[in-house]
Formats: sequence, C-alpha cells, structure tokens
Amino acid sequence: MAGGQAVTDISVQSHPANSKPVAAKANHNLIAPSYSPAEIQSTSQRVATLIREKCLFKCNLSGYTVTALLDSGAQVSIIDRPWNQKYLPHLEVRPLSEFLGDRNLDLTAANGELIPYDGWVELTFNLPGNDDPNLAIRVPFVVSQVNLLRPIVGFNVIKELILGQETGMEVVAVIARLLKEAMQVENDKAEAIVNLVQTQEPSHGHALVRVGRHDVLIHPGQVAHIKCKVPADFPSTVALFEVNHPDLKLEQLDLGDGLVEVHHTRHPYVEIPVCNYIQHNITLGNFTVLGSVQQIDKILETDQTACIEVNNGYSPVPASMDDKDQTEQLSQLWHPPVNVSHLNEEEQDVVKKMLYEESNTFARDDDDIGCVPSLQMSITLKDDIPVQRSYASIPKPLFKEVKDYIQDLLAKKWIVKSKSPYSAPVVCVRKKDGSLRLCIDYRLLNKKTVPDRHPLPRIQDLIDTLGGYSWFSILDQGKAYHQGFISEGSRNLTAFITPWGLYEWVRIPFGLSNAPAAFQRSMEEMLISLSDEYCIPYLDDVLCYAKTFEDHVEVLTRVLRALQHHSVKLRPTKCELFKKEVRYVGRLVSADGVRIDPKDLEAIQVLKDKTLNTVGEVRKLLGFLSYYRTYIQDFSRIAKPMYELLQEKNSAMVMPQPRQKKGKGTQLSTKTPVNWTEEHQQALVQLIHMLSNPPVLGYPDFDLPFVLHTDASEQGIGAVLYQRQGGKLRVIAYGSRTLTPVEQTTTFTLANSNSWH
Repeated sequence: MAGGQAVTDISVQSHPANSKPVAAKANHNLIAPSYSPAEIQSTSQRVATLIREKCLFKCNLSGYTVTALLDSGAQVSIIDRPWNQKYLPHLEVRPLSEFLGDRNLDLTAANGELIPYDGWVELTFNLPGNDDPNLAIRVPFVVSQVNLLRPIVGFNVIKELILGQETGMEVVAVIARLLKEAMQVENDKAEAIVNLVQTQEPSHGHALVRVGRHDVLIHPGQVAHIKCKVPADFPSTVALFEVNHPDLKLEQLDLGDGLVEVHHTRHPYVEIPVCNYIQHNITLGNFTVLGSVQQIDKILETDQTACIEVNNGYSPVPASMDDKDQTEQLSQLWHPPVNVSHLNEEEQDVVKKMLYEESNTFARDDDDIGCVPSLQMSITLKDDIPVQRSYASIPKPLFKEVKDYIQDLLAKKWIVKSKSPYSAPVVCVRKKDGSLRLCIDYRLLNKKTVPDRHPLPRIQDLIDTLGGYSWFSILDQGKAYHQGFISEGSRNLTAFITPWGLYEWVRIPFGLSNAPAAFQRSMEEMLISLSDEYCIPYLDDVLCYAKTFEDHVEVLTRVLRALQHHSVKLRPTKCELFKKEVRYVGRLVSADGVRIDPKDLEAIQVLKDKTLNTVGEVRKLLGFLSYYRTYIQDFSRIAKPMYELLQEKNSAMVMPQPRQKKGKGTQLSTKTPVNWTEEHQQALVQLIHMLSNPPVLGYPDFDLPFVLHTDASEQGIGAVLYQRQGGKLRVIAYGSRTLTPVEQTTTFTLANSNSWH
C-alpha cells in the first residue's frame, strides 16, 4: 500500500471486539447467513476450478455498470471511499455493528496489512442484460478507506442471486445466460456454477437468521412476524431460535428464545416474532441479524396437555383422530381419585365406569394444568402511560423458593422474559396447603384498566334455580386462571419485576381486575347449551344437578365432555360428585333447601365477648352479618343500635376528622372511636345466636303463589316471604331495613302484621 498503490487482494477476518484476531481466516457472511464455514470453503474451491479463484466480470451497481472482481472465496463485497463519493454520495454509510454486534471485521491486504473502512452501504446488484426486477438484489458493500482498482464482489452475492429465485428450468437458464455474458465464460461453465450452488454442502443444522431484503417497520405495542431464510437442506421441521447477535435496536425489542417452526417450501424459512414495547416506531434495516437457529434432534413430550401456538393464538391437539390415535388415547385412560364411597356398591360401579371413560378431563397431578385456547384475555387501558414500580424485597428464607418458583413458571412457558416499560412488584403468599403462590400487585394497573362489565351471576339467582333437584355435584378446576391466556398484544402490560429480572405472563395471572369477568364469560360459552338446565358455572366452580341418579350420570357425562372439548382440567380430589348436599357459593344446598354452612360461623363466635373500639371494626362486623341477613328475621331492627354507631351524632367527636365522599355525604373515618355499650353487645349476641341456629330456606317455586308477611314500626320495616310447599308453609327469605329520619316522620297507613296472598 506504500505510495498510494491500490489494493487488489483482500482477505476477511472477524473476531470479538475485546479479543485478538485469530490466526486462521474466518469468512464472515454479510448477506447469506445460512452458509456454514465448511460449506463456504468447499463451494469456493469447486467454483475456483471453473472460473479461477478471482475473475473479472461485468455487473450493475445501483444503476452504474462496472467491471468488478468476483472473488470465489470472499463473503464480503467491497467498494472504496472515492468510488462511493463519486457515484453514490447520497447514500448513508452505516456502521458495521448493525451486522456484527460486538465483533470486529478485519480486511487484510495480500501483504498482511489491515485495511481500514468507514462502514457499509446498500447497493442494488444486477447483471447486464437483465430486465427482470426479481433478479436484482440489494447487497451490503463495505466502504474501504484504501483505494481499490475496482469493486470486489463476494461469491455469496451470486449464491443469493441463484438461491433467492423460484424453481423452474426457465429461471435457471436465464441466470446461466446472464452469468455467461457477465463473466465471459462458456455456457456449460455458467450452467455448472448455477447447478453447483443449487447442490451446495449440507447446513449441518445451524444457521444465522436475519431480516430480508426490505426494512421492517414495527409500531409501538405491535408484534412483527419476520420471515427469515434458512438453508434449503435444514434437517428438522422445528428449530431452536437464540438471540446471539446483540444490536442496539434489538435491545429495545423483545425477541424471545424458543422453538420455531421451519417452513419447508421451495425457499425454507422461519418466522421470528419481534415485539415493540417502547413508545415509538422502530425500523429494522434489511439484512439485520436477529440470531441463529439450530436443529432439534428430539422433543420429549410430557403427559401434560400441549398447546401449540398458531397465528397469534392457541389451538389444542386436533380433535380428529384415526383408529391408531383412538387406541392410544384409550390406553391413557385412568381412574381419577374421586371419592364416591358414600354411594352404594351398584351406584359406585356406574360412576367409576363413567369417570374412567371421561378421565381425560381430570388432572393427573398438580403439574397437569388445563390449556383453554378459547380463553384469550385482552387488557384495555385508559391511557398509554406505563405503570412502573420497583421490585419488593423478598425475605431471605424465601429467596431460593421464590427463584425456583419463577424458574418453574419459565419452564412451563407460563411466563417469558420481558422488556416491557410496565412493572409490578410481586408478593409471596402461602396457600392453605403450605405451598407458595406468587401474587402480583396489580393495583396501579387495575386503576388504569377499562372495566369489563360482563356480570358475575347473582348468588340468589343461582340458588333460586335449584328447586326440585336431589342430586348435586361440584366440579373444581385447578389453577383456573392459569388455564387461559393473555392475548399477545396485552402481555407486556402484565410485566412484573423481581430481583432476577422482568417477566410477563403468557397465561392469565391472579390479581387482574378483569380476570373474573373474562373467565366467567369463557365458562358460560363452553357450557352454553347446558347452563341453567343441567349446570351453573360460577367462575371455577361448576354446579351440576339432576332429579334422579340416572339423570345425574347423563348430566355429568355431558358436562365433562364439554369441558374436555375445551381442554379444561379438573382437580379430582377437590370435586364432590353425586352428593345430596354440597357447598356452593358459600351456602349448603340440598333437596330440602339452602342453609348457612356452620363452618362459616366459627369465626364470629369469638366476637361474643369482644368490645369494638372503632367505626372500622363495626363496619367489618356489620358487613359480615349482613351477608346472612336473609336468614335472620328482623335483622335491621336487631342490628339498629350498631348501625347508629356509624352515624356522626353517636360517635365521639375526636380526631381524626370525618372524611367526605362525593355524593354520599359525611362518612366517618374508620379510626373514629365508638362507645360500645351493653346494648350493642346484647344485639350482637342475639344475632350470633340466630345465626348459630339458622333456618333452612326453601327454594322458590314460581308456579306456586307466594305469601308475604310484613311488619312496620317507627324505626324500621321487615318482611318474610313464604310459600306453601308439600302442605307446609316454608320460609323463602327474610327482608328488613331501618327507616331514614324522613321516613320515621311519615304517617304510615300500613298496619302491623298485614299480609298479602
């Protein structure tokens, strides 16, 4: 290079930025990432025997016809700075880090000296005489700071030109003719070059993947599925994608490592999902390296029902099966551990047979969780300002357990690594069985969420449908919310932060305000043809009912098949089947009617001798008691002294001051002291006594007349709804409330103990 002599021979090496150049040459492929080093060397050797290692040929670079040097062993194309400034001064010279990440590219002259370069530009490469735009390709050229006699074209450009076209003898003949004219070689040599490239060496199951010829624009909050070529001989239909070429733009995007499907068309490709979670557009330039794929030798399937992601959604294993599949499924049937010991021997045989035939609806263990592809939950926010919280400190004794828990969620693919601007802290909660539940504090996110107004059924409406039935079953789902999925566009909103990084949910987590509505809607859609007549879904509990044992067997069979069709999994040990009385929505229901579960009253028994000190304590107590007011005659009259404690005039006027609530007048602070007297204690004892001996309320029969008894006084009104069933007058419900001051001054025309029939 002394004296300004132009360089005619260049070799290429690439190496990590912080390491020394290796002794052996390592060709770095800028345009066709799917070629392995072994393939490059073997192909170039055979091409060299046809056209010499280096030869001159004519080509067209972005509209300018030039005589370039075709290097059969090079994988980098080069122009010099003067040529670029003379012919293409408007093109932006881009940094090579867009291709190489943290690696360097070394250009070496024949005498071993390194050649400096400015970066790279994108040129359109074409062969003279070609008028087909499909045979013109865009190629990155390195811009050398040292003068060259002529542009250098790497043979990978010719490979891309040949392999990037559709099949057909006509296309092959056209390319061979163009190469013949450009290289000034015989026709048989040109055809031999085309055939040689088309029958290149095996890829050995590993290849780089990159953006194609055109830039990709990804809008905020969107996911782009980028098609990336792989070698034609890639050996497997499933590959492992890994992000191993860091790039500044890629760091702002979410490219999750994982399995991808290899589409074996004429030009095989994989689709890499790329998510943009930041608040502005990102453009990935053409030929940007996304990562690499390698073949998968074997996939080990577990017993857990698999979910296969298809077109941004999920679909279960295909329902249609041939005889072999049916035989295999029958061999997987088992006996779920459902307790039916309360039935007689003949009934047990019938039920066990039915459960065995429908056993695929039941989870085999705690890790066997359902996969409901139809349950896709979307989150809509009131604004686009991210909710951001720092991670909460995790107690040292729980550190390893929580970390293992998160790793387990990652292994199950219930969560994935995230780059979302949203973050919510985690809270560790112990379940009744002692296991850990990871709860996410989504309170700030929930405040910004547009509510899903799908209603949960009113408990009283559910109870009112059970009259006349004698057999009941409760079907309980395991980890119910986790059986559904967060829609792809909403996953970034569920991101939660831990000491080990940021994650987001693929499955539906606990704690989202719209999760109950989404889950209830899904359950109703699954059982739409059976609801109200045979079963009632209430979130993760499904109550099935029938008048006879035989009918109940048929009902349960239909319900179990409907759930299995949607890939729901039930916890067999939590299900209660073929019972005369079951607990449902906090009540005990039976053929006789509905009553309070005595277990729920154990907590209130300890309040008999307790003195309440603040308005907050009184509110909690009355809230609990009011839940059961339909079981207590004259509830409002008995509880009136306690309700008066919540009024300002009967509370000690000390700090803190009352707070105001818009539209509700003055409401006392929860910390306001109260004067709890013997009168209040007696009222509480009386209510507890009545709840300790609650009546069994009958189911309403809407084909029969009702009897309503009412009672009124200066302080309140009360009512009892009766119905004559089976020759007995049964209580259906109690109702009562206190009167407002205005109502207490009104002259009543209703006499006490009036009745309407």
